[in-house]
Amino acid sequence: MSQGGGEPAGELKAALERDFGGFPAFRRQFNEVAGSIMGSGWAALVWEPLGARLLIKFLVQEAVDAGVTFFDNAWEYNAHRSEEWMGLGLQGRRDKIFLMTKVCTHGRDKKVAMQQLDDSLKRLRTDHWTSGRFTRSSMKTIRTCTSPTEV
Repeated sequence: MSQGGGEPAGELKAALERDFGGFPAFRRQFNEVAGSIMGSGWAALVWEPLGARLLIKFLVQEAVDAGVTFFDNAWEYNAHRSEEWMGLGLQGRRDKIFLMTKVCTHGRDKKVAMQQLDDSLKRLRTDHWTSGRFTRSSMKTIRTCTSPTEV
């Protein structure tokens, strides 16, 4: 590729044509994959030697498969989309990881916090937090803490 981008040449161009149908199709597929996980472009073009082909990989899935076990998120990241993308990326791998998310009610009441937690569970495509203490049913029993020392 020329400095500053552009279409590749040589072996890379031939591989992209063979494995993706050309550079424009590769770029479209790569952007779809990169935008679907964590909203940060966490995808990579990799060479898969057994199949002798180029692939686009979700880095969240690759991270779990490589042993990463802690994932953090928040409902406010990317207007809720980050939790949706993480939920997609963790499909089939949820029981292998410790999953955390956060809510910030911005001074609103407990009811708002509980709704945000429930919505987060749905977006993350799970019904529990890793600690086992938060589930959709157990969230009903959470009370509002009035001091920093209350847990």
